[in-house]
Amino acid sequence: MAPSNASVDDGASASPTIAPGFFHTPTAPVWRHALRVSIGVLASYSIGIWFDVTLSYWGTISTLVVMQPMLGNTWYRVAERAAGSFAGGLVATVLLILEPSQFLMAVMVVPLAVLVISVRTVNYAIFMVALTPMFMLLSDLIKPTDDLLLLRFVNETLGAFLGLAAGFLIFPTSDTPKITTDVEAAVVANIAFAVAASRHDTEDANELARAQREAGVASSRVEMAAERVRMEGNDQAHTEALRDVVAALRAVCGAAAVTEILNPQPPDANESRVNLYNRVAASLQMQLRTGTIDDSVLSDFEPNDLLGRAVVDLKGAIDAFIRVRRANRTSC
Repeated sequence: MAPSNASVDDGASASPTIAPGFFHTPTAPVWRHALRVSIGVLASYSIGIWFDVTLSYWGTISTLVVMQPMLGNTWYRVAERAAGSFAGGLVATVLLILEPSQFLMAVMVVPLAVLVISVRTVNYAIFMVALTPMFMLLSDLIKPTDDLLLLRFVNETLGAFLGLAAGFLIFPTSDTPKITTDVEAAVVANIAFAVAASRHDTEDANELARAQREAGVASSRVEMAAERVRMEGNDQAHTEALRDVVAALRAVCGAAAVTEILNPQPPDANESRVNLYNRVAASLQMQLRTGTIDDSVLSDFEPNDLLGRAVVDLKGAIDAFIRVRRANRTSC
């Protein structure tokens, strides 16, 4: 039954209502990041106004865009934006050297705008390569300015510096404690896909596809965590251990996909192998939570196929990751 307070317009159907749970109360990390971004953007805007920086809104936008909830992500975004802006600035410089007319400049903006829309979800650095010359041409078209490339460099540098400074100084956050949780989730998801593929239950193709998708997403989270660790300048051994874990996770997912396609056996033929994989998943979860290493789970297992060897390699990568984490805690 429709709610009694639903609004109806002259016999028309009730207006759509907002689904329950659409609005969420912001959590403490959300408030902290909102405050961090507000201060950083305000500082960038104020400096641009105070020193009368030409096209200072470029720096303000840069500060807003580079700031991410995690400091490692901010470093990564700064690097991507710097590389893309530099390459895009060179493209814009070459185009402006040709001294095009206003009409020709407007014509050149059109394919750049199409390119911006096309690559916006591909990679942020590539996106900036297309976006930078488009904005520079538009700025020169609307308000011609000398030394456009220099102004771009100054504003981008100022914006990136203030974004990093705000990330370092205002509620600095690191996702290092969350990394183990991400690794644990990825191990569980990938071995769950290995289990589904080993059972080869063709009657539930949707469930198998879901398991593969979740394995890929979870592995991507660990891969991004490895990049954040590298950008934060943490121990090289920690970064390498995480990368080895990512490679091992990808290998399990790939081997499970091959098993799904080539395995001709009925669903219950590999039940003993399925039970082993489930025990491995539980054991690796416990290892990651406790920081211990348990070799007993694979003591009697001799892998004779691609998926089995991938699971063994994953166990080895997790063991190495745990050793590095323990060493880091001991040295602190």
